Amino acid sequence: MRGRALLWGVLFLAVLAINGCDIRSFLTAVPEAPRDVEASKGAFPDRVRVTWGEVAGAAVYVVYRAPAAEGSYEEIGATSATMFDDMGIVPGTVYWYKVRACNDGGCSPLSREDFGYAGEPQGQLPPPAPTGISASDGTYTDKVRVNWDAVAEATIYRIYRTLNPTGDFTEIGQTSGPPYDDGDVVQGTTYWYRVRACNDAGCSPFSDADAGYASAERGGGEAQVPGIPGNVTATQGAYEDKVRVTWDAVAGAAYYEVFRSDTEGAGYGQIAETTGTSYDDVDDTASAVDPCVSYWYKVRACNDNGCGDLSAPAEGWREHRMTQPPENVTATDGTRSDGVLVTWDPVPYADSYKVYRDTSPTGTFTECIAGCTTVQTQSSYLDVTASPGVYYWYRVAACSEYVSCGPYGGCSGLSAPERGSRSCLPSAPGGLQITLSGTQVTVSWTEAESPPGHPVQIYEIYRATAEDGDYTKIGETADLTFVDTPPLPQPGETITYYYRVKACNDCGCGPLSDAISVVLSG
Repeated sequence: MRGRALLWGVLFLAVLAINGCDIRSFLTAVPEAPRDVEASKGAFPDRVRVTWGEVAGAAVYVVYRAPAAEGSYEEIGATSATMFDDMGIVPGTVYWYKVRACNDGGCSPLSREDFGYAGEPQGQLPPPAPTGISASDGTYTDKVRVNWDAVAEATIYRIYRTLNPTGDFTEIGQTSGPPYDDGDVVQGTTYWYRVRACNDAGCSPFSDADAGYASAERGGGEAQVPGIPGNVTATQGAYEDKVRVTWDAVAGAAYYEVFRSDTEGAGYGQIAETTGTSYDDVDDTASAVDPCVSYWYKVRACNDNGCGDLSAPAEGWREHRMTQPPENVTATDGTRSDGVLVTWDPVPYADSYKVYRDTSPTGTFTECIAGCTTVQTQSSYLDVTASPGVYYWYRVAACSEYVSCGPYGGCSGLSAPERGSRSCLPSAPGGLQITLSGTQVTVSWTEAESPPGHPVQIYEIYRATAEDGDYTKIGETADLTFVDTPPLPQPGETITYYYRVKACNDCGCGPLSDAISVVLSG
């Protein structure tokens, strides 16, 4: 349970209730499952190292282990990195691993599995995943032939199929070697296939997927209805005014009917008929398509003999969802006296941003700057209301003009907190002037500005013999003038002296002023 404790430790919840504003936190959309999961195979004597690709929006990754590829996977740990060392293993024993990505919105599905072991393996190993997967594209009228490169360690292969490459694959058969003929097909329907190689030690991870279909004409035969359209997809935020639905052509089809539903499982009604292999579901008075709302689409192919079955569903929406908070948020920390400058990376398609602050990184962030209204359309904001010398933590949300495009009134969750502060130091004195009287140099300046409550207490005067040289403090005063008697040059020589001044208060000293010079002759 140590992994779960870490998970909930990372995924803390900050609820924000703000003067009539939306309740919000930095929750984000559920991330996708990690890809490219790999477990080390004998690389270490005492551990199995599991690695995977970074997932956008993930706050933590949870790692699972099982004694077999299709066994019961148990959580063994969590990490914010893309690597996990499993130390609780027996060297030589084969283990199987899966990973899921999590954030405050929840956790992804489990990744594809991979096996690993430490040291020298004891006994036979599962085979590697098959390569060279290919499915016939219309070569046969009554089947799809699936082929792959033979795996030397395999004794049997399992074949899996789906109507949609992003859907779940179902096992449809087994064979002792390639190829495999899938005869349970509808002519013209596109199917996707994967293969696993197996032996007495277990099965490999899944192979890559490939698509295939029956019939050289890629469609139904004479006096038959067409097959099921394959690879139905719907755009997800690619367009501001429509959802574009596309599918593979079905031979024998004279036209296609497009259906839509507000839910994935039921309620599909026909919305269009077209002879092409795409349809734009446009937001108009005839068929409203609300921004960022999910719709599900199915397609079927028709001819004079009738219509085939509906395809697998595809989810789509128009407009751009604000699912991820801004990244790389920074705040100036005591470097500006005019406020705290908060900056962040622009979020694609964001119409505006909202900036929140609190005096604690784990606070409730109840203060939405500018009253929780849209405060900035650019990726920066100068907080002039910050009190000098006070530490604040800032978080930023990306917003759409549509309330349906973000989980919090059209906005994303909040970014991670970033500390900033407004300097309470005085500014550099200005208006420096020099008066030379004999061997005395009188330096004067105008009063430096200082934040309210932090008046200037003293001025420090610095001198050097080069404008960019090393300045030495020669005195201090509470007045706006200072009299200096610098070393005199030798007869016939000249020395140029440069002076700079800084103002100091209870917070410290501000920056040096610009330099002013005077030339003394011996």
